[in-house]
Amino acid sequence: MKLKNITYTGLFAAALLLIASCTSAPEAAVVEEVETGAEEKAEPVLVKVPMIQQETIYIGEDILDSYSLYEYENERLVKVDVLDSFDEAIEYVVYEYGAGDQPEKRFVYGPEEKLRSLRIYTYDGGNKLREEVYNRNEELQTVSVYEYDDAGNRVRWEVRDSGGSLMAYTEYLIEDGRTVRVNTYSADGLLRDYFLREFDGDRLVKESKFDEEGNSAGSVEYAYSGGEVSEERHYRPNGSLERKVSFEYDAEGSVVSETYRRADESVEQVITRKFSYREELIEE
Repeated sequence: MKLKNITYTGLFAAALLLIASCTSAPEAAVVEEVETGAEEKAEPVLVKVPMIQQETIYIGEDILDSYSLYEYENERLVKVDVLDSFDEAIEYVVYEYGAGDQPEKRFVYGPEEKLRSLRIYTYDGGNKLREEVYNRNEELQTVSVYEYDDAGNRVRWEVRDSGGSLMAYTEYLIEDGRTVRVNTYSADGLLRDYFLREFDGDRLVKESKFDEEGNSAGSVEYAYSGGEVSEERHYRPNGSLERKVSFEYDAEGSVVSETYRRADESVEQVITRKFSYREELIEE
């Protein structure tokens, strides 16, 4: 089962993501039934799996801020080096794996090679993912538990402190395989805010945030071109435009450029990415 991670940008990321979630679990092969009732595996399909090699962040259009280099072993991400515009190390991230293809530990080190943080991931092989966050002294800070339905849609996320006390939780309402509402609650069960997500078919076209009383806290609208999101428009609670984000893709559909513009069209930030691809046979 593939665990689907919901992506929220701008104000949604700040409000919802207290800590980063991990990569998706591998998708199980699907077995189709023929009319006779016998089971038959679908023909495998050759797909290209993206492997990011470099991400570069610019201030404005062309002032280099930082860049990240990605390192793989046996087609699994094992290290990310983050460097500044002078090629000096900012930090580096190391991933450790067990028997599976998903990381079990994520270490972040400073340029002096001292530990900054540690995350430990536990997969139950079913519908739950557990993430433990530790500080530089390897002291437990928070524990997140993500729950998924049988289709891999996230349905609940709770965060607890090191002593096990509930800090906050989020519930996801799924309709026809799409996440249409996200409710965020405090530890005592009071609604803090919520998000409504609107679709045109399978395409997400708008996300709106509201406070506990139903007042607007901003929104994001999505435009499409050639089946891909071409632009995001971020609006303030009063409806005025705050910023725009435009996307460019390579031939395989990976985002190779993101350009962030203020309401006056001046460029705030540009992010570029370089990918390589590996081929993999999957069963549909």
